[in-house]
Amino acid sequence: DGDTGVGGQVLLSAGLSSSTMYGLGGDIVLTGGTSEMSTGGSLLLTSGRSTATDSGRIEVQTPNAGVAGVSGDIVVGTGSSTEGSSGTVDVLTGSAIGGSGGSIELVV
Repeated sequence: DGDTGVGGQVLLSAGLSSSTMYGLGGDIVLTGGTSEMSTGGSLLLTSGRSTATDSGRIEVQTPNAGVAGVSGDIVVGTGSSTEGSSGTVDVLTGSAIGGSGGSIELVV
């Protein structure tokens, strides 16, 4: 916490590979906890808030491809279910008082 500057930063970075044989960069995997008898743990990603101005933003993107490749995919999905309903994918913006709600844009 900081009361006169910038709050702390957490940087999580996987390993670099420069091998010409395999050359795969390291993965980062975040997983909620497993439950054998009830609901598994959630994964919540939240940007920082401000009491005075804008909250922080969350970006999910893949970088540009190298000269001989394609850029990575972004996959959003839910798991399957054998006895109940599968999960829902919600895309929503927050409400606004004194302004407009945010936009949802899909661009190809």
